[in-house]
Amino acid sequence: MRLNGRLNKKTATRVVVHYNFLSGYTHSTHEAVASLRQSSWNNQVYDHYHSELCLLYLAHLLQMHLELALRYFRFRKISISNERKKYRAVSHELEAQFGYFWFIFNDPHEWDRFDTANRKLDFQNGVVIRPHEVRDVSVRYSESPLSRLKSLHSPAFELTTGNRFDSPFPRSDSRF
Repeated sequence: MRLNGRLNKKTATRVVVHYNFLSGYTHSTHEAVASLRQSSWNNQVYDHYHSELCLLYLAHLLQMHLELALRYFRFRKISISNERKKYRAVSHELEAQFGYFWFIFNDPHEWDRFDTANRKLDFQNGVVIRPHEVRDVSVRYSESPLSRLKSLHSPAFELTTGNRFDSPFPRSDSRF
């Protein structure tokens, strides 16, 4: 897709991150096996984070499929105006409810800005960046969707800057 000009470098990197993460479970990489061992799956018990991540992948893939279908009908000039409004609303609702999962084409979440601002901190030189000052293009894309998801479920506070992230859905088991 990169060679054919369908994806820019940044978007291609996001695809590779998710491809590598997901293929780790089908090809049993060391990191994927270690992740499953840390979870409760090896005891045949429900694991919230793996389940949520699976559902988030499904929701975002379905949203991408829905958007592709809507574009297909628009370019084919097939009249589905009433249905288009209904399905466009569904697509927007998916993004509103599950946009915290930074997939391929959506924007970074407040947590990603918090994380990037803290990474750019240079306290010795007096460089302090607030999360709201971080532009989308400079936000670091996480290499581990599962670790990122766990971090999203935990409030965080950076002591030297006072930067704070209040999780919209905190869980007591989110720190690992």
